Amino acid sequence: MSNEILKTLEQLHAELAKHPQLDAKTIESLRTLIAEIPAAIENSEAGTQTSTSGPPRDLSERVQELIAGLEVRHPQLTATLTKIADGLADLGV
Repeated sequence: MSNEILKTLEQLHAELAKHPQLDAKTIESLRTLIAEIPAAIENSEAGTQTSTSGPPRDLSERVQELIAGLEVRHPQLTATLTKIADGLADLGV
C-alpha cells in the first residue's frame, strides 16, 4: 500500500507542474505534504512517530482540507489527493 501512495505522490507532484494558476499558499501546502507523507508512512510502518510530523491524524486532516479547497476548481488534483488520503487511512496515518 505504501508504494501505491508514493507513486500517487509522484503523480501529484507532476500534476502541480500542470497547474501554474494555483495560489502560492496552496502550492506550498501541497509541497509540504508531499515532503511529509513518506516519513509518516515510514513511521507508521515502523510503529513510531516523530515530533516534527505531528500526529498522523493531523496529516490526514490537512489532506482533507486541501481536497475541500480544490474540489471545484481542480478536480484532477482532488482525485489524486483523495487517493492519497484513502491510502493513508488504510495505513492508519
